[in-house]
Amino acid sequence: MRRKNPPEIPAVKAEGTYLYLTENGTWPEKPHVILTTALFWLEEGMLLELEDLRPGTGAMGSLMRVRVLEVRPRVRLFPGWYGQVVVHVLAEPALSPEEAEEALRLRLEEA
Repeated sequence: MRRKNPPEIPAVKAEGTYLYLTENGTWPEKPHVILTTALFWLEEGMLLELEDLRPGTGAMGSLMRVRVLEVRPRVRLFPGWYGQVVVHVLAEPALSPEEAEEALRLRLEEA
């Protein structure tokens, strides 16, 4: 069972990424996944594939394509000289090329 509040990236790590999934374009309260590296190379509009590796979920090995909507880098300051870079990424489910083609075909048929 997941915790009520997601864990924080430990202060001893220099960087991290919180990846949030949305259906309506708003930032959810909790991230979908927390990575212990900063994905600086992500840009809005990029496509990513998320592979489910959780055993016993029935979805193990499945891929989900997502489109990056927004990237928000943040620097966290701690007492002393050191800080932490955290990248917040908002993404939405994206259609595969086949699904996009089918959706376009259905829209054209309705028109």
